[in-house]
Amino acid sequence: MASDHAEHTVHGRTVTEARSALADLEQDGARLAGRFPTPWGVLGIHAAILAVFVGSEILDAPWGILLGSAAALGAGALLATAFRRSGVRPAMLIGRRATWLFLALLGAVMLAKIAVWILLDIGANASWAVIPVATAFIGVVLLGAASHREMRAQLVRRGDRRP
Repeated sequence: MASDHAEHTVHGRTVTEARSALADLEQDGARLAGRFPTPWGVLGIHAAILAVFVGSEILDAPWGILLGSAAALGAGALLATAFRRSGVRPAMLIGRRATWLFLALLGAVMLAKIAVWILLDIGANASWAVIPVATAFIGVVLLGAASHREMRAQLVRRGDRRP
């Protein structure tokens, strides 16, 4: 008769092995979070690129369109490069709070862009565009940092969620 103290197995692993695997996943998440510090330099560059995107409307066509398009593409390329260098995939970072912070960041940029359009439409001096451009810059830095901290916290809480 088998001992009552024998470990139960689930999917071929003992309880001890399963606990050890979970602990390893938590450590992987903490290690990955350590490789994913808040990149203040990258946030500043990203904010500057998105500020150029917002302010590009003050230029005459086709230069404003070209500069705005280049800034939008540059912002996407910078984000992809930052994720690739850190080894973190955006799919790992899906979470309610991080998603809302990122959407708030995008919303702040788009509201600033709309404000520039309105200022130009009502005939205001183009120098007034500095206000929404600066607001977009500050919003990207602050909301980007908050979103990044939340993503890092998710890595620590959940561990590395590889599919």
